[in-house]
Parts: sequence; structure tokens; C-alpha cells
Amino acid sequence: MPPQPQQQEALLALSRQEADNLNREIGATEKELSDTLAALEKTNADQSLTEQLSALVQTAEQWRQQAEQEASCTLAVEKARTLRLEASARHKNLLRLNQEQNQHLRQLEQQLAQQQDRLTECLGGAGTAVWRTRLMDTASRLHLLEKAEEALLRQHAFQTAIASFSQQETDLEGAEQRCLQRIHAAESEQQELEKELRHLESEKERFARLHALEEARTLLHAGEPCPLCGSLDHPGPNSQNTPPSFPDESLSRVRERLRQSETALASTRAERASLGERHRWIQEQRLAQEAAFAELAKKTLPLLESLGLQAGETESVTAQLRSLRETCGAEHGQAEHILQQAERMETEALSLRTA
Repeated sequence: MPPQPQQQEALLALSRQEADNLNREIGATEKELSDTLAALEKTNADQSLTEQLSALVQTAEQWRQQAEQEASCTLAVEKARTLRLEASARHKNLLRLNQEQNQHLRQLEQQLAQQQDRLTECLGGAGTAVWRTRLMDTASRLHLLEKAEEALLRQHAFQTAIASFSQQETDLEGAEQRCLQRIHAAESEQQELEKELRHLESEKERFARLHALEEARTLLHAGEPCPLCGSLDHPGPNSQNTPPSFPDESLSRVRERLRQSETALASTRAERASLGERHRWIQEQRLAQEAAFAELAKKTLPLLESLGLQAGETESVTAQLRSLRETCGAEHGQAEHILQQAERMETEALSLRTA
């Protein structure tokens, strides 16, 4: 069994005391020898005594060397003791660090187990692969819903355009009908005015003939043949029976009315032709919109069927799509949030394992 520290300190103190005593004796002996040698040199003493004294000096030197060696041994013992104390302190520190590391390791294992439990609870018993699949499925479904909703919006735009064109066609048909009625009325008026004009022109010719006959009657002379009938008998050649004058202003008014009627009729016919052109263009646009709507509806039908919906009224289907998109968006957000939490927890767990 190695000596206890108190025993070692006692032995060390004793060795130091003996070394000090020996050094003092050696110092005193050396001084005495030096004094003796000096005295001998001065008095020319016997040579043998000098040799004996030299031997004593050598013996004293050996004692001094032995004392120095003992002092070196004492220093070595002190250094060994110091190293042993340092080693003991380091050993205690290592034991303490080992205990702390073991305790920290147990804490990390507990934290890792708790983190794993929270991860399992967060994932709802499913693996991250399942939630990634759900995330991809909801993303794909959202994409399909957005395409379907966009297609329905385009269908609604087509339906709005078709309804607008149909309403314009109805309005144009009404305008054309009214225009046709105006044309018929203008044609009837024109026929009446032409009839009245022909009557007035006939009356004017009759009045002109009467004036000519009256003028010819004034030129008849007794015994001369009539230039019209050749008769020599001219009853009442000198009578004053002047026929009335024809009202030319009436004929001018009828002609002006007829000209205005013709102008109005031509304008109404031009308006009807313009309405017809507009009607045909609107009809072509409506037919084009209907064809585009039918083509889009044909393409949208498989998309709706893939989402579990059936074609129907655009507003009803749009409401169903909006409800599905809200539900799918909530599921997508939940899956994304859970995966983010799972990734964060996995990162923390990996950090704990690394630690």
C-alpha cells in the first residue's frame, strides 16, 4: 500500500531537515579545513598532515555531493508529489465531466424521445411520405380546380356575349320591323301622292284644253269653218265665258311632298339595309360565340368529371368548384404546415443525435 499523503509530507520534512543539518556540518567542516590549511601553509607544517587534511577535504566534498544528491532526491519527491496531486485533480475532473456528460446524454435521449413523440403526434400516426403524397395530390387537385374555374369563367363570358348578341338581334329585328312598317307607310303615301299628282296633272291638261278652246272660240267668225269641227255655225261666239285658272301651287305642293316622300323612303330603305347588315354581322358573331362555347364545354366536361362534378348551370357548377377549392386549399395548407413542422422537428432531432 502506498504511503498516505500525511506520511509522505512527514518524511519529506524529515529529509529536508537532515539535508539542512548535513549542509551546515559540511559548511562548518569546510571552514575549519580551510582555516587549518591556511595555517599550515603559513607555518610550513608537516606534509603528512597536509595530506590528511586534503583527504578530509575530499571526504567533506563527497559528503557535500551526497547532501546535494539527497537534496535533488527531495526535489524529485516534491515534483512527483505535485504531479500526483495534479493527476489526482485531473482524474477527479474527468470523473465529474463523465458524470455530467452521462447526465446530459440522458437528457438528450429524453428530449429526443419527446421530440419523436411530438413528431408522431403531429403526423397523426402517418409517415412524412404519406403527407407529402397528400400535399402533391391537393396541389394537383387545386391546379385542376383552377383550370376548371377558369374554363367556367370563360364559358360564362361566352354565355354573356351570346345573350348580348341575342338581345341585339332581337332589338335589330324590332328595328327592322319598324323600319319595314315605315317603308310600307312611305310607299303607300308615295302611291297616294303619285295618284294625286297624276290627277292634278290631268286636271291641268283639262284646264289647258279649256283655255285653248276658249281661245279658239274667240277666233271664230261667221261664215268661216270651225278649226275643230269644221262647222260654219258658231253659236255664241261673242259670249264671255272665261274658264277658271288651274291652281299651279297645288301641283307644286304635291310634287314637293312626293319628292320628300321619295327621299324619306330611300333613307328608310338605306337604314333597313344597314340594319340588315348589322343583323347579319351580329348573327355571325353569335354563331361563332356559340361554336366556341360548345367547343369549350366539350373540353371542360372531362375536367369536371375528373373532379367528381357534372355539367350543369354555370353558376351552380362555379359555386361547387369554389366550395371544393376552399376545402382543397384548407387540406393543402394543413399538409404543408404539418410537413414544415415535421421537417423542423426532424432537423431538431438530427441536431440532438449529433450532439
